Amino acid sequence: MDKRNSHCPYVLSSEPTANKKHDKSKGSKSDKSKGGSKKSGDKNNDPRVSFLKKVNMAKVTYDYADEAKDAKPKAERLNAINDLIQLLSDQRMVTQLFIPNIESVMDMIKKNIFRPLPNTNRGNLAVTETGVEEEEQEPDHSWAHIRGIYEIFLNLVINEACDVKTLKQFVTSNFISEFLQLFDSDLVEERDFLKNILHKLYAKLVPRRKMIRKAITDCFHLLIHEIHKFNGASELLDIMASIISGFAIPLREEHVIFFKNIIYIFLSIYVIFF
Repeated sequence: MDKRNSHCPYVLSSEPTANKKHDKSKGSKSDKSKGGSKKSGDKNNDPRVSFLKKVNMAKVTYDYADEAKDAKPKAERLNAINDLIQLLSDQRMVTQLFIPNIESVMDMIKKNIFRPLPNTNRGNLAVTETGVEEEEQEPDHSWAHIRGIYEIFLNLVINEACDVKTLKQFVTSNFISEFLQLFDSDLVEERDFLKNILHKLYAKLVPRRKMIRKAITDCFHLLIHEIHKFNGASELLDIMASIISGFAIPLREEHVIFFKNIIYIFLSIYVIFF
């Protein structure tokens, strides 16, 4: 009896010890859980993560002809684009978010603006035709969804943080060629954006000026030999007029040839046919 009683304290004391270990284990798991939750919260609050999420949302394109289809993601996408436009008004955000992620931003821009333009059934026009009949034109349902992309591009080009070295790597011969094709858009507002952006690119990217002039010259060559109504002809002439006004005197041979072989012939054809 005495022997059993002498062992009782040890038996009783072992249970609390086990409970303490169990409680400690619980506390450890709880702390880990809190720590993991904190890290997850930090990630969600990271401005770069939020920025790239908006950029990736804007990269996705939808069937804009059907307004009811994918209505929710379309609305979220527009909100993301508007948020990006707002960020551009803060120079600190431009230097910390846009410039370090310029490759992703330019990819977003190209995926949106480089698209097949609505079919206007222009074809080759006869002498008596002056353009496409209004009822033949197919409206561009995508414009409301990509207008903000043009605004982002323009504001980025004119921003001082986006320097020549940063920008010129994306302005290649293929990029300019695709960009000039967009001048055939039926939308005056889109052509205005294109003209302003191209003019700013030409002014900023001195190493790319010759390439841009050649691309515009090739575009006029095409218009001379394939007579059809090109919507952006006047905008391209405006750009060339601003470039020519800055030519040094005496004119380079390149510029003299442009006057004789392009401008004179193109204007003659344009007056006769259109």
